[in-house]
Amino acid sequence: MKKLFTLLFAIASATAYAEPTEVAPSVKTPTSFAVFIDRASYDRCREAVEAYRAAVQADGLGTYIICDDWQSPDEVRERILALASDKRMPLEGVVFVGDVPIAMLRDAQHLSSAFKMNQAADRKKSSIPSDRFYDDFDLKFDFIDRDADNPLYFYYSLRHDSAHHIRSDIYSARIKPVVREGVDKYEALSAYLRKAAAEHGAANRLDHMFVFCGHGYNSEAYDAWAGEQVALREQIPSMRRSGHRIACCTFETRFPMKRYLLQHLQDETLDIAICHHHGSPEVQYLNGYQDVSDARASIANVKRYLRSKTVGYDDAEKRIGDYMNSLDVPRSWFDMSDSTRMVDSLYNRELDIDLLDIYEAEPAARFVMFDACFNGSFHLDEYVAGAYIFGRGKTVVAMANSVNSLQDKWPDRYIGLLACGVRVGQWARGTFYLESHIIGDPTLRFENAESVGGFNEAMTLRARDDKYWLNTLRKSDYPDIQAYALRSLSENRYRDIVPLLVSTFRESPYGTVRMECLKLLSAKHAPEFVELLPVALKDDYELVRRMAANYMGRCGDDALIAADVEAVVNAYISNRVTYHTTDALTLFDPDKTAAEISRRFAAQPEAAFGESNEAAYLDRVERGEKSLQRDIEYIFDTANPQKRRLAEIKSFRNYHYHRAVPQIIRFAEDASQDEELRTAAVEALGWFGLSYQRPLIEEAASRLAAEDASESVKCEARKTLARLAAY
Repeated sequence: MKKLFTLLFAIASATAYAEPTEVAPSVKTPTSFAVFIDRASYDRCREAVEAYRAAVQADGLGTYIICDDWQSPDEVRERILALASDKRMPLEGVVFVGDVPIAMLRDAQHLSSAFKMNQAADRKKSSIPSDRFYDDFDLKFDFIDRDADNPLYFYYSLRHDSAHHIRSDIYSARIKPVVREGVDKYEALSAYLRKAAAEHGAANRLDHMFVFCGHGYNSEAYDAWAGEQVALREQIPSMRRSGHRIACCTFETRFPMKRYLLQHLQDETLDIAICHHHGSPEVQYLNGYQDVSDARASIANVKRYLRSKTVGYDDAEKRIGDYMNSLDVPRSWFDMSDSTRMVDSLYNRELDIDLLDIYEAEPAARFVMFDACFNGSFHLDEYVAGAYIFGRGKTVVAMANSVNSLQDKWPDRYIGLLACGVRVGQWARGTFYLESHIIGDPTLRFENAESVGGFNEAMTLRARDDKYWLNTLRKSDYPDIQAYALRSLSENRYRDIVPLLVSTFRESPYGTVRMECLKLLSAKHAPEFVELLPVALKDDYELVRRMAANYMGRCGDDALIAADVEAVVNAYISNRVTYHTTDALTLFDPDKTAAEISRRFAAQPEAAFGESNEAAYLDRVERGEKSLQRDIEYIFDTANPQKRRLAEIKSFRNYHYHRAVPQIIRFAEDASQDEELRTAAVEALGWFGLSYQRPLIEEAASRLAAEDASESVKCEARKTLARLAAY
């Protein structure tokens, strides 16, 4: 027994201090790729790892295998930077296989699309798991510490002298097995890698897509849904050919939608599935209660709702009484029997897709995009995207979000590149937010159906070549090639980029190219951007109109008031555009906005239909101003609870009341105020990057960064300056 213990100790020691294993590419290719893997996964899955590497190399991408007992993300990043510095075969991307350290990022919420959780909460939840730590070389972080409960979690804070925008130098992906009872994760990992390797050997043209839109997504705006369908066919011209198909449906197509959607996702001819819906780590939310007009069905919905809100609560009787009074319903509508409980449970079970449904299915779409919150929470044991790729079907790669995600973004940006032989990872590199991740094999690509030669390699090798991108822009008829060329020129700070974007916006027949121009112009601090917004607000493509409406409120320039009011009064076509234009009414100067509303209705009284009337809009503007002034007074009053004052200050991150900027600055510069609150005020000002008040904020931040203020305030001021410069 003593000899056995000695032997086991020797083996454990040898494993713990083993030298890193590095296998260099065995082929010479224009670019390279690297597999980073932990030692236990490599030892248990070596044959499958090497089969995967061989398949990737056979597809023309020289591949490293780098194995170690990784002790921190910094070790991994250092090795990535070393590989990237080798110009003989420039590094295109990496994949993290198994248990590779996870960077949990803090103080970087502005790099996400929507995440704004209070960081005083549990840091496992208030940090963002993100591989931008690895693939964006300009981001800089300070290490905080390692999690005591989960040794894979490492916490970092974004530094003030870091870049404050995302521009990933390479792509990255995660192949991290789900962990569930009865399944050996190493066997699951080996099975997945063999599946991915086999897919590389299968010639597959992108000719079948499926697009789904769930309950509550994008305000259920039909105009937005129709616009996306038109845009996808514009982005992928080959889809107009015989034998090619984009199938589209919404949660209203069938009820319940789950079985119908699962049937589509298991179609073995399916190449790409785009899933727009809400989500959690374990669930794809598809349906709410069925939309019905029949009286009996409506009553059944109400009863079901009431039971869900009252049964099982400690204060059930109080809740029942409150609902009876507020909704004027009888007591009998709350009754729950054993049979009713079973019926409710089965009904709710059919509304959404959960992990059990996925494990039992065989998802076949080679690539699935989850445009949803939390479906890509790869830092957890079980997560939706992981269930798809590690399932029995043919899905080998997904794009998903590790935390919550904004709806009003552009998830289909550059999607047409996938029909040009571009690898999924290369495509995703142009769409990354802090929370977005490729889950699975990022080297998957479809056949080049559009006769676009060498574009995948050009995205790495010609990234800084303005001459190449100008020539590509002029010669290509492919919308997403044009859009990516414009992006490259913009990132390279091409000297004539602003007039080029303006002229392209005005002349391009492609909605997606116009959207690209508008998005790039938003970061140029040019007057031409403000001048173009009223034009964009009347564009044929709903996403251009929607983003123009959003940008108008974030700019707050008086020159945009008339266009915004006109859209509010007349443009009840898209729910989402109307949401943004109506929301912006309270962000502009209230007196000028009220005057324009009155002028518009005096000139066009017939516009006052339904709730869209002068009094309602004027009241909205007045209430918005009163609410703002109350909030400002509350923030300055030191007698009020600090927690509530802090929440009011942080609310300016979401609501850009441009006229409040001078007061926020005054608060931030008031040395008598609490340091935490002053720091929060400086941080809130960093969210006003598109505001007409931006020069005023820059002046104040420069003063705060230089003066003898607290280190916290000075550091946040420097960060705000960097953020403003990045817009």
